[in-house]
Amino acid sequence: MNQTKKLLEDLLSQFQNLAKESKDILGNVPKGDSLDRASNESLLASSAETTQSLVNTIRLLKKALLRVKEGSYGICEQCQEIISPKRLSAIPWADLCVECQGDFEALPKGRKPSAQWESMS
Repeated sequence: MNQTKKLLEDLLSQFQNLAKESKDILGNVPKGDSLDRASNESLLASSAETTQSLVNTIRLLKKALLRVKEGSYGICEQCQEIISPKRLSAIPWADLCVECQGDFEALPKGRKPSAQWESMS
């Protein structure tokens, strides 16, 4: 588990650095003529999406580190089955097995999940 914890901590640090750089980009977009502003608006929108994605991944990494500390890392939060090592190797912060992740993603967007899914939001 120490290797897993180190991997998650390293990933967390990298994602935090990327998020900081992305936020710096958002704060340093120069002003210019209308064509520059249109181009900059596109850059800002893309950077904002990237920053939000990084922030979400940071949140998931912190949750994974907490699961390591609690001894529940690698256990699906929904069905309590073991998450495959292959999945954890690809997505170290995964908190759902492949089957439960598929079920979760199949929920209609905007629909409030049932009580069984509330612990994951």
